[in-house]
Amino acid sequence: MREGSNNKFILLLSSSLRDMASVLALGELAAEYAMRDKRHYIAVTSIPQRAVVYGMYEAYSGDEESVLAHRRITGGEKAVVGEDWTYIAAALPGKSDLRQLASLALGARACLRGVVGFTHFQDVGFLEGFSPIPQEDAVHCFEEVLGGTVHGRIRPPRMNINELARLFRSDSWRLYRYRPGSGEEYVRRNGSYWIRLSFEVIDGYIADYSLTGVFYSAPPSEIYSVFSSVKGTPFNELVLYNIEIGIESRLDMYGITIEDLVTAVRKLYERLGEK
Repeated sequence: MREGSNNKFILLLSSSLRDMASVLALGELAAEYAMRDKRHYIAVTSIPQRAVVYGMYEAYSGDEESVLAHRRITGGEKAVVGEDWTYIAAALPGKSDLRQLASLALGARACLRGVVGFTHFQDVGFLEGFSPIPQEDAVHCFEEVLGGTVHGRIRPPRMNINELARLFRSDSWRLYRYRPGSGEEYVRRNGSYWIRLSFEVIDGYIADYSLTGVFYSAPPSEIYSVFSSVKGTPFNELVLYNIEIGIESRLDMYGITIEDLVTAVRKLYERLGEK
């Protein structure tokens, strides 16, 4: 599916990246550049090591060696990647509809023959993919699906990549684990998408929450912000209402719906909330 034919992409290149964290940082750097100057970017590089790359919301299972586990800033299924695979990402100003981004990402998945993720930051859409095909073929795939051509190439300063890579290297980011609480709710939709949400409620107060799942959401961290904002508050009808308003007004979701998440919170309230 072609988006159009007038996009002019700047290719963001960086060779010899030393680890998966640096690879993921190159993609985020493309998003930062696009937010800054409102131009379209494609970032592409070779993956230097085999790895398991979790979607942002799926908790680390502990099934792999921790040194192999990484986490990206988009949702979706985890990618099991090989050495010398291709990483490619696109940052698209003016594309902030998650359903439209889903259509583009799923189109790209067909020619990448790998795993894709997508989200948006402010008004910049973001797609990333992990593919066994050569870099040149991956770029052609994105040009075809996104409807444009590369019109320039730049090599970003290595220090900028290293600065962003710090987050992707941290164990608190890579090895995030799900914690069952006082109660939890589980939703599965269309077979491949799911979410599990738990609340820890002590003496009527929300002490903590935890979530895991395979779905897409935007802005990437906003779902965590919604639930973090009610930690330490009594789990009463007013707080339930505030959570619902936060979900409905601040989140964009795909795979799992807004209604699914609201229903899960209401069920937790029925079991754990003030009566």
